[in-house]
Amino acid sequence: MSAKHTPGEWELRHERHLGKTTHVVKIGTASVYFNRGIGQTEEEAVANGKLIASAPELIAALEALLEQADLGEVDEETKPIIDQARAAIRKATGNL
Repeated sequence: MSAKHTPGEWELRHERHLGKTTHVVKIGTASVYFNRGIGQTEEEAVANGKLIASAPELIAALEALLEQADLGEVDEETKPIIDQARAAIRKATGNL
């Protein structure tokens, strides 16, 4: 269902460079480096890194949830949540 992305575990690391902490998300053999931005706390930078690193697992979980929802009836209260899950996958992958 999802677009191809680098497989494997994505990992958030914190490295020291020139006396400052740099946050690194390892994606296969690639790395995404980022630091705390203007108006952003260190806590927010770390939380953003955790979110990036968990992206493959989040998409897989949403896809599994939608597969189960497609197998059964979905009540009216759950439909907006299913729509929200589909929109999140579309935003991340361009698919669905």
